[in-house]
Amino acid sequence: MDVRWLWLFGLVYITLLVGLWLALTDEPVRESPAPPLNGQALESPVPPAREAVRQTPVPAAMELVRERRVRSPSDPRDMRRPVGPAPTVPSADWDARPPARFDPTVQHTIDPCMALAEPITPEDYNQMTVAGATVAWNPAVETDVFSFRPLSIAHLVGGVLDEAAQLTGTEPRTQLTVIVDASPEDFRARTRAPAKVRGFYDGGAVRLPGGIYPGLGIALTTLRHETMHAQLHAGVGCLPRWFHEGLATYFGGEPPVREWFAMLRSGESFDIAALNDPTGFDPMHPGATRLYAVAAAMIVYIVQHRGEQALQIAVRAAKARDPSGEQRISPSQLWGTVAPGAGYRDVLDKLAERIFGIATGVGLDTVLRGPLCCVGWRNLGALSCRATQPRGSEASWRDTASVPAALCRARWDG
Repeated sequence: MDVRWLWLFGLVYITLLVGLWLALTDEPVRESPAPPLNGQALESPVPPAREAVRQTPVPAAMELVRERRVRSPSDPRDMRRPVGPAPTVPSADWDARPPARFDPTVQHTIDPCMALAEPITPEDYNQMTVAGATVAWNPAVETDVFSFRPLSIAHLVGGVLDEAAQLTGTEPRTQLTVIVDASPEDFRARTRAPAKVRGFYDGGAVRLPGGIYPGLGIALTTLRHETMHAQLHAGVGCLPRWFHEGLATYFGGEPPVREWFAMLRSGESFDIAALNDPTGFDPMHPGATRLYAVAAAMIVYIVQHRGEQALQIAVRAAKARDPSGEQRISPSQLWGTVAPGAGYRDVLDKLAERIFGIATGVGLDTVLRGPLCCVGWRNLGALSCRATQPRGSEASWRDTASVPAALCRARWDG
């Protein structure tokens, strides 16, 4: 045989041997980890090929469920996040839920388990809309004593909605109407609301009396309170009354100081389960003031334990849905989910700790019987009180030595 053919056969044979060796010894190709973000490695790099990926289940109460935007083409509402179904309604569609019904003579705000309503504005009212915030007002609200600036109020409504959304971890409501009557008397005559009601949210609009404060013309604390109701209604839906009213009071900023002091002085018990019903309570009921105060104290308890971010955890728990669209937990279960094992006495202890820096007991009883100086009258989250010495026969005075200046009173019984 020709020597050249021998060389050729030898070269092919060697090539086959090298290829077989490489196939037996080469390891499977592995994917490289993802590059670091901002100079820090990812906590969970991409797993190697053929390696099983372990998945950690998310607790049902903390699961953030993405909700489908459902709305009929004829519905002019433009809410970014529709309310989920009430426990008795199987569909998540707004149009399948009962319409909102509001009676201002016995309600302070709408039942949050009902669907959103269309705002009903008096025909003779002026209107202005800025970025989804509509202000409608009685032209008689503008007087030589009380000015009225609807453009400023419309921008203010948008900012308050954004702030409410940030606190609750929800998408800002994109449309809200605020109806301002000419005066408290005009407000009561048109709405039939009792004299003690300073405003309300009826499921479609916030209704406020005008002619109250020079400059803005409306009460900012009431606007904030009712706007939080509107944001929770659109962004969450069915919630227990303690959360709806408590968070609205917390967000409004005006603490129920006298009622809280009465609660801390009293040895009476209170069943906080009475506030689980989403339908709420009659603002004209003799015990309504106590109910609102307890609801606000329950929010303070949550914030004292885990900070304001715990409010977003509560919202996510309330919004979580199972595959059928039903709420994973009912409104009656929300308190036990975010504050397991806590009762009314625990709520009072946290309230006393927040305001006075001490728990309930003999020491607090002594403090509450004497003169007190308090700051944070318009900011519930900053409310703080301390014992002080009486100032002669003065019933009340300002302590300008403290920053900010404190309001002091010899007695806080009434």
